Amino acid sequence: MPLTNGPLAHLLANRVYLGEINHKGRSYPGEHPPIVVPKLFEAVQARIAANRSGQRTSRAASGALLLGRLFDDRGHPMTPSATNRKGVVYRYYVSSVIAQGRGAEAGSAKRISAPQIEQAILAALRLRDIVGLEDRALVAEHLSRATISIDAIELTLADGDVIRLPSPRRTSGRQILATSDATARPMKAEARAVLLRWIALGRKWIGELTRTSALDLDQLAQSQGCTRRHVDRIIGYAFLAPDIVTAIAEGRLPRGVTASVLADAPMLWSEQWRAIGLEPLER
Repeated sequence: MPLTNGPLAHLLANRVYLGEINHKGRSYPGEHPPIVVPKLFEAVQARIAANRSGQRTSRAASGALLLGRLFDDRGHPMTPSATNRKGVVYRYYVSSVIAQGRGAEAGSAKRISAPQIEQAILAALRLRDIVGLEDRALVAEHLSRATISIDAIELTLADGDVIRLPSPRRTSGRQILATSDATARPMKAEARAVLLRWIALGRKWIGELTRTSALDLDQLAQSQGCTRRHVDRIIGYAFLAPDIVTAIAEGRLPRGVTASVLADAPMLWSEQWRAIGLEPLER
């Protein structure tokens, strides 16, 4: 069985190393020689105490976006974790049974990159016409549970709907749609998030205009505290080709495709593809 934090701390606190014996919660001088000097032993105890305090503070303040909502496919909570490599912090979600030394009980996805899973879930929520909320509020209000397996993510929404997405573990090597540049990299996560937000907002405003016959674009702009030009631009994102929206959500468009590039896109879907330097997908 793996030596996890609790048993290890107990082992390191054993005063037998100081040449003492333990009896009923107390220690007494023993007949065997010490193998650790008192100064080193006390330093280790101080480090253990500091680590315990730091872990409690870190967990309470971590504010991981999916804390309490992400589970593996065996029902175990996925808890936030982080590693620091050469000054760079890498965030993960790890099946809770791993830390308990019960790795064999974990689901098929034992660990997942936190930014990857968070961006995938946020992208799906944004496409549900949920707008006007920052990321944390969006998750808190609309996501009941997310279950991750090695192949998929299943989202259970607050309204009872279920969304199934490909797992980021399977899409980390996703193919970028063909461009003339063989070395093209995928679009930035920030650009994808902005585009998805504007697409959702454009769809929302179209819905409001459709439902309220007395509402026109000028009135909508006034109610939103923005210009008519801004309203026109945002609504334009609602008319992007479905294949383009899907490619944005999956992060398969090449780097350089941003909200500015897709602003005022042509109405014809095939021309929208060409406006970003790509050919329409074959059906």
